[in-house]
Amino acid sequence: MEAANTLTLPAEAIQEVFFREEASRIRKAFANKSDEDDLDYLLHQLRCIKSLMVHLELPWDRLITVLFRCFAYYMRQPNVENTRKTYQLATQLMDCIVFMSRNGRVMNALVEFFDHQIDDLDKLLAEKNETQP
Repeated sequence: MEAANTLTLPAEAIQEVFFREEASRIRKAFANKSDEDDLDYLLHQLRCIKSLMVHLELPWDRLITVLFRCFAYYMRQPNVENTRKTYQLATQLMDCIVFMSRNGRVMNALVEFFDHQIDDLDKLLAEKNETQP
């Protein structure tokens, strides 16, 4: 929908357009082709991401060496051709975990953001279900 057209829509319709566009982008990113309604799919994904953020509150930076060794051992397989790239990916994962464990405010802000998104989407779905016979 064009930007000029959204200026004349009611707030609920603009919100639905926004959430449908977000669902479309997430489906495309994950190559999801299920028949599930876009808004239900988006709600499920938001809840999963929020759950991930909530459960990442451990002091991960203390476990970095153990996790790296486990990943490195797991990825050492005789038929893997490019082990250097595998180790680089494991290192990038550890860097991300260190970042998240040291930025509790960012993690809390993300949880709050997803919480608001889930609430808004729940309200939109409830309103939509009330209007349908």
